Amino acid sequence: MPIEKVDPEELEVTVDYRHRPNRVDLDTTFKTGFWDRRVDAESNRPELVTSGGEVLTLNRGVKDGRYGLELDPDLGPYRLVLPGFAEMTLPIGEPVRLSGTSSIRGKLFDRNDELTLSVRGETDRPRGWSFTAWCGDESWTLNRSLSSGDTEIELKLGSLMRQINNAAQADLNGQIPVEVTLWETYDVDWRPPFKAGLARAQDDLNFQVDTASFRFQAKVTVQVSDNAFFSFQNQAHPVRYCY
Repeated sequence: MPIEKVDPEELEVTVDYRHRPNRVDLDTTFKTGFWDRRVDAESNRPELVTSGGEVLTLNRGVKDGRYGLELDPDLGPYRLVLPGFAEMTLPIGEPVRLSGTSSIRGKLFDRNDELTLSVRGETDRPRGWSFTAWCGDESWTLNRSLSSGDTEIELKLGSLMRQINNAAQADLNGQIPVEVTLWETYDVDWRPPFKAGLARAQDDLNFQVDTASFRFQAKVTVQVSDNAFFSFQNQAHPVRYCY
């Protein structure tokens, strides 16, 4: 639906705002109505105003109703402006950084390995970390919280991959791409038509976990009475091969 035909009271703009150490990614989704119809804002393209007053027009995304930009952190804080509708401030603060990544980034690890990452110890922003694994086009994410005084993230890959397998309902087999994300949430004043997606500082680390080892799957059936049998097997989920 064209934005000029949208009732301003029914416009909804979901904002995803990720501040990484070297760039800021802004993604917005325009929707309206009970059925979340996508809104075409080509005739009134959203804008971003930098701290220096430069006005940047958001780029249209591949999917309908999506507009975004990749930004330089040094140009923030920013103002997101919907001409004729509303505007809001997108904050910029101290970047989040994972330490101890040089020996991990891009490498391949066994599923029984245990890794440790360092984080700064004090922050006044809510924070946590996530572990995401991919198999083909599908992904599964585990989210964890961190206290303000925590200085380390322990990655017990065997335990993490078992939890991923439970989420996938499959025993993922192969060299699994994974991503660890440390994040701290920004306090943003969300007012209509803007809606909270994500607003956070984050740092990402990518590597692979090798789960491709010999698997022996067995099923045992035990007769417990004349007409009753009990079966169990050594593997909770079927094997799914990831390439």
